[in-house]
Amino acid sequence: MIGTVPFDLQGPARLEKLLHHLKPDQITIEMDAERIVEIDYINLHSVFPQSFEALFQRLRQSYPNLHPKTGKQLLRNYGYEYIEAVSYCNVKRASLICIDNFDTVRFEEKNIDLAELLANTPEHLQQRAENIYQGIWPELENKEEKISVMEFRDTLAAQKIRSCQGKVVHIGDMRHLNWEDDYFNLARRLYDLNPIRVRLNQAEQLK
Repeated sequence: MIGTVPFDLQGPARLEKLLHHLKPDQITIEMDAERIVEIDYINLHSVFPQSFEALFQRLRQSYPNLHPKTGKQLLRNYGYEYIEAVSYCNVKRASLICIDNFDTVRFEEKNIDLAELLANTPEHLQQRAENIYQGIWPELENKEEKISVMEFRDTLAAQKIRSCQGKVVHIGDMRHLNWEDDYFNLARRLYDLNPIRVRLNQAEQLK
């Protein structure tokens, strides 16, 4: 189980390295069909400089206080978990299983202050990601309601993961994989399978 942080600016390289080290037969990922459409659209337009600049300017209009380098890097990295998983599966002929749905994902995202994240310098934002890997979490708003949704997500995810065969790697947000968290999360629901949990930044320890 690989725990990720969506705004980890080193995420793509780290995830590529970890997947090729772990060599799974199947990958499960917190992803829904609507998000895949968004990722494919942004990824396609990021290939061409003019299209990418147009995307960036639209983002800047919505978030005028964004730090330019941060905004561009997050656009390039958008959905890196899915992009790197697809890339690995294409090369290794592994299978990819998306195990989320639109409604629950969007509810959790209501607690993310994107404007505040985008205002950070890349260095500051990366440090915030490293803090989360070390267990320093931001406070949750509407905590009880959000935990209820997170538990619903994790119940469905656990059922789908249990149906997989072969060597399985799950890619998901750190909060769903943390033993010490204050709700019955995905890692706890799969405890009997003895899952090995890996923080994405542990890729730095690989040669």
